[in-house]
Amino acid sequence: MSTLDIHDMQSIQSSPEFEEDIPIPLDEDVHEVVVSDVADGLSFVCEEEPHTVKHLDALGYIPLHLGDRLGNEGQYEVVRKLGWASSSSVWLMFCHRPRTGDPRYMAIKVLNADATTRELFKGSYELKVLLEMKEKWDVNHPGTSHCLKCLGAFYEDSVHGRHLCLAFAPCGSTLDGLLHEQPSGRFALPAVKRFVKQTLQALDFLHTRVSAVHCDVKLSNLFVKIDPSNAVISKYLQECPSESYPVHHFPDLWDGPIITVKSQPLPNFGLDPSLSNLDVYLSDFGGAIPLDQLSLDTEHCTPITLEAPEQILECIWSTPVFLSLTGMDAFALYRTSRLDYVDVHLARIVEHVGPFPGSFLERCEKHAEHFDDAGRLLKMAMPNGGTIEDRLNLALSGTLDKEDIQMTAAFVRRCLTIDPDERPTAAQLLEDHWFAS
Repeated sequence: MSTLDIHDMQSIQSSPEFEEDIPIPLDEDVHEVVVSDVADGLSFVCEEEPHTVKHLDALGYIPLHLGDRLGNEGQYEVVRKLGWASSSSVWLMFCHRPRTGDPRYMAIKVLNADATTRELFKGSYELKVLLEMKEKWDVNHPGTSHCLKCLGAFYEDSVHGRHLCLAFAPCGSTLDGLLHEQPSGRFALPAVKRFVKQTLQALDFLHTRVSAVHCDVKLSNLFVKIDPSNAVISKYLQECPSESYPVHHFPDLWDGPIITVKSQPLPNFGLDPSLSNLDVYLSDFGGAIPLDQLSLDTEHCTPITLEAPEQILECIWSTPVFLSLTGMDAFALYRTSRLDYVDVHLARIVEHVGPFPGSFLERCEKHAEHFDDAGRLLKMAMPNGGTIEDRLNLALSGTLDKEDIQMTAAFVRRCLTIDPDERPTAAQLLEDHWFAS
């Protein structure tokens, strides 16, 4: 099977049709919730998650305040907000009466009403996967120490409905946040190898013992492992108090004062600046799916930029999904008047990885929508730096020696094998020479 090479792509880009396109990057094409429009022309915009909005698009985030109590006996006291994302907010709470052990701090992930409904009606499997992880926990498997274990679950009700609450040990920053703290804007190669190895160990445990796939492996779902005592956290909270934004009053939107708590993640207690002692947890199993639930009809939980070819073309996908752990976008996506994100994503794969194998395309129900009979893409996109090797050479030349760049490129290429039948598993990747180099 053949495909267009880089020279064909460049000639296409010089055509008038290409010049007329106005690229809209993926990260700029974001849907925003309109919070409120009022007669005097004013509007209210939540500083963080739209917890005050009773609207389907607002998803029903729990409206918590510092000092609130959760749980049947009020045993969980809200002391800080750690962050929020598309399906939940995460809070540091002090558990006054845990089921086992002494009173302690916990990180409580509170799903919004929309995500909780999906959990209840089997549109999502986070709780199921977490419970299966807990049942299959094996201290002899190296991956268990890099999976964030659920310590308990309960439900809480708010004005928006029911919320599933999941308890975990507190963590430090995400690797995404840690990356932004690096003076060079990237991690040193030893640190990358360290957390990639730990992540693969976690995935091997998830795939082989729990029989599930994560579907959303990225830097923002990898957390720095910390183990501070209650006294250390208490001292830190005294020195860096939890904060809320200024109080708002907007009676057209919300009865009473609107108080939004600021997201303030915990620091990476004990982490050496060299990252030589970096340990990570694979977290956020909201997109995880048990293997027995995989099918062509499975709703895709993977972000667009992390989708594997078999997801885009609706071919059954396997456990070793794409790993995006380089600290840079593997596939910079955009859309235009004639290209959608899928068109660009497929073109990026062809450019960076190579042609799609014919035997793989034949197994994909949607291949005819994007490829001709010779296996060439029907639509091409603007070039984005060439092959994996070209991009890594450009990004890392002067930082790493030639041999390190070559071995890193070879490892990344193995991770991005197009045909899932040929793609190495997490366990096989752990045996790669890259880790020993």
